[in-house]
Amino acid sequence: MQGAPLRSRVRRAAKGEPPRLLLLAHGYSYHPEEMLAYGTVIDPERRFALVAPRGPIELPNGAAAWSIPKDREPPPFIKASDALSATLDAACARYGVARADAIVGGFSQGAIISFTLALDPSTVRPAAVINWCGGLPVGRGTPIDLDRLETLPVLWQLAARDEVVPPEFSRAGAKTALAHGAALTRREYDITHAISVEMLADARTWLAAR
Repeated sequence: MQGAPLRSRVRRAAKGEPPRLLLLAHGYSYHPEEMLAYGTVIDPERRFALVAPRGPIELPNGAAAWSIPKDREPPPFIKASDALSATLDAACARYGVARADAIVGGFSQGAIISFTLALDPSTVRPAAVINWCGGLPVGRGTPIDLDRLETLPVLWQLAARDEVVPPEFSRAGAKTALAHGAALTRREYDITHAISVEMLADARTWLAAR
């Protein structure tokens, strides 16, 4: 059963644009405002209504998370995934967009949990996924069907010197996605765990083609 929709920061699409939706989830110890900023960079023409949910776990520094790193108990991640799915459905209803036409993604932990929206066999698959320094949600306790990757457009951007999400984990996920037929655009950057200007420029080009 899905949880209640999460608190989110939103930015409406420009007037006159047909209904489109982009949902971006922040990483561990980050804020939704950062996803709003990145979303504005990759969609400067405001073709999409932009939704940036706040993770349900509040951290002492005022930021938020979807789950606690190294906590291998699956319930928090499952609960967060259900709430994120409910948030996507609520946003689609608000802006008149079919779930199958929405694009989802995020950074680090936010990218991993966003993949659950595409891989859950009980829900409608979104149109595409943006993966910034994340990977597939394997072993997290959520229901996933990797065959749902077939034909799914995915922008897979990873940091070659990532000290948080091991590059080998992300590279292995990309291989799995390709093996299951994803329409994968893979880029690797010589940076640590972050979203660089170059990554955003490439993401802007990729999103413009959607």
